[in-house]
Amino acid sequence: MGEMLIKNGNVVFEEDTYPADILIRDGKIAAFFKPGECKETVDEILDVSGLYVMPGSIDPHTHWGIYKDYKEDVVEDSKRAVIGGLTTVLQFHRHNYDYFDTVPDYIKFCDEKSMVDYTFSLGLVKKSQVADIERYMKELHVTSFKFYLDKTNRLEEHYGLTPGTGLLGNKREVMDILKKLKELNKDAVLCLHCEDTEIFYPEQRLTFDNPELDQYNLSSYSKARPDFGEASAVLSVLWVNHVVDGNIYIVHNSAGDDVRLARQLKPILKGKVGLETCPHYLVLDENAPAKLNATVVPPIRTADDSEELWKGIEDGTITSMGTDNCPCDLSTKYKKGKDIEHVIPGFPGAGMILPTLINDGYHKRGISLSQLSKVNSINSARKFGLKTKGEMRVGYDADFAIMDLDWERTIDKELFGHCDFSIYDGMTFKGWPRYTMVRGKIVQKDGKIVSEPTGKFIPR
Repeated sequence: MGEMLIKNGNVVFEEDTYPADILIRDGKIAAFFKPGECKETVDEILDVSGLYVMPGSIDPHTHWGIYKDYKEDVVEDSKRAVIGGLTTVLQFHRHNYDYFDTVPDYIKFCDEKSMVDYTFSLGLVKKSQVADIERYMKELHVTSFKFYLDKTNRLEEHYGLTPGTGLLGNKREVMDILKKLKELNKDAVLCLHCEDTEIFYPEQRLTFDNPELDQYNLSSYSKARPDFGEASAVLSVLWVNHVVDGNIYIVHNSAGDDVRLARQLKPILKGKVGLETCPHYLVLDENAPAKLNATVVPPIRTADDSEELWKGIEDGTITSMGTDNCPCDLSTKYKKGKDIEHVIPGFPGAGMILPTLINDGYHKRGISLSQLSKVNSINSARKFGLKTKGEMRVGYDADFAIMDLDWERTIDKELFGHCDFSIYDGMTFKGWPRYTMVRGKIVQKDGKIVSEPTGKFIPR
């Protein structure tokens, strides 16, 4: 791969945004120059006058293959991802098969067919998987794992495990796993789905059986898995992590109280904590036109919750953005029924991180591009050990979303990807990438795929 000069752009660095030219060599950032001062002979010049060069999105929360065929998701969903400026994903995999068999197969296929670079976070649902953590690190080069507090005492049933082989899914196990990770690798991360089952299991039953509640309404779905149940679990794991001095990452925070608790406790907590939210919690509420198409766990909450999440992004309490992207079609979502008890949670959301941050964060709330860039890529790269990703630094991968901050696009079938619906259908977002680059290669231009798959596995 030769050299390219990206000139006349406004470059979004961690602390500020200013005009700079970027020299790319062999897929890496080789140098930054004041505009017009690069004297090197290059193979290609890309003039991006009027555009903003940001690190490409890092999505630490993607579920390829959970509802549709895994290979189809890799091929098609990664295309939709780069259209939105995404350049790296962490795929969550959880199942009761052998990860030593499945992960190498995933890597072989993704290295041939993915448009984006990728790595994995492995779900821990049975005792043997916890026992194999050290081998996962050494042999599969995976250092992030996921634990499910929303399935306490039901993991065996949910995953079809032989009785006695599954985890219980309780906070004592969280503590033990955090201790083990800390001993093996101080940078290893435990991702946590936080909902308190002592609260939402009975609340869910009461909600589903209440004839006075609209069983086809997003607000009723939220009552079944209430915000205080989520906040209760968040509070518990923050303190467990404090006791262990561990390293946690709380996925898909939807409740404003999650942010308030984390903000207040931050000065006294030991351990490393990452808090993630998702585009749907920021731009939708219980009255969203998408209705039950937008069911997800934890549920979409109120407009007040959304505003508190935005405050968390602005002040740094929310550290990262993930999509919780679950590609699926409506036939899957409603295959068990159309009421809140039977609708399947999850929906497609690839590539929606930057359009959300720019439209609702930058344009509507005036949050700086540098601060949004931390949530978009920098913090996730650091949290998950992606050592050459996510930052505007010499020697780092040239993974860029080159943004037209004024380009407005309305979500329609053209932007659904390979799924037959979007919860953002009809919504207009201002701010899209004119170019997406993965390791110095332009993979999309003006919303069109212009490259063969270029994604590679990221060992950690």
